Amino acid sequence: MLLTHPTVIERTLSHFGFSHIENRGNEIRCGHDDYRNKTSIRIRLDDNPYLYVNDFSDAYSGELFSFIIRAKDTNFRSVISFIKRELNIDDYGISQRSSIFAGAFDKLTRKRSLSAPPQIYDAAILNSYPKIFAKRFLDDNISISAQNEFDIRYDPDSQRIVIPIYSSSGELMGVKGRANWDIADDEPKYLYLTPCRCSETLYGFAHNYRHLVNDTIYICESEKAVMQAWGYGYYNFVGLGGNRVSDKQCKLMVELLPKRIVLLPDVGLDWTVTELNARKLMSYTRLLDIQIGWWDWRKYHDPDKASPTDLGVERLEQIIKTEIEWGD
Repeated sequence: MLLTHPTVIERTLSHFGFSHIENRGNEIRCGHDDYRNKTSIRIRLDDNPYLYVNDFSDAYSGELFSFIIRAKDTNFRSVISFIKRELNIDDYGISQRSSIFAGAFDKLTRKRSLSAPPQIYDAAILNSYPKIFAKRFLDDNISISAQNEFDIRYDPDSQRIVIPIYSSSGELMGVKGRANWDIADDEPKYLYLTPCRCSETLYGFAHNYRHLVNDTIYICESEKAVMQAWGYGYYNFVGLGGNRVSDKQCKLMVELLPKRIVLLPDVGLDWTVTELNARKLMSYTRLLDIQIGWWDWRKYHDPDKASPTDLGVERLEQIIKTEIEWGD
């Protein structure tokens, strides 16, 4: 884990612009830049399995990845990619043998080793799809900024909107295509342009990582819902890529130690599916201080098959603030 590679922590801090980095044996001290307190940031090197950082100048405490993302306005993919290069880890990288990531990632690693890792693709394959914003998405409350953030593209051959799917560590693991026309009842809305095991990741996990750690995680079914929420200013949504939460997806969320996990099913989804999802999440959080909640669409009168995010930002806010129910 990174605690046994303090020089990598130091190089990471230096790479992202922190200053006056000093290893004091039992802790690393540094400053934000050359103009502020040069010892205001502390990373303990003993009894700190989750690599928590104390930033005394900003009264902030959080794990290393979230801290760097927040302090330097970067993204999860950039941080994890740099660390993997420093430790000479391959594309998928997070293996039990390497055991580099403290706390959450180490435990996640041991679980992953039991099954074959998902296929990872060179991100260059996206270059075959032009970067064109989708009017259909814009009409569906997915803003231009959200489409840009999630790298939405277009496939002229299949005439589908291209949605890249990323792993929890930010690598490309598939490409989904959404029909750019009004489909018939027997016609598939989504197809995989590049195969993907969506149950092995959470859509939006790498994009929204800093907002998911030690906070509330909202779970929707689709990628579209995550992008809609992002455009509304909600950055703590993830998508299942289906309607059932997998064991892998449970582990990804629980390892972030959120305060709450909330299920937001589409209107009309068989309620037993939501009940099963809630029970599964509860089984993973039984010994942790994490609340599990859900929205029971059956008590309201929203359009059938609509995601809560389809209903607009005002209705979504009402659902989040007043209509969530909590498990015991």
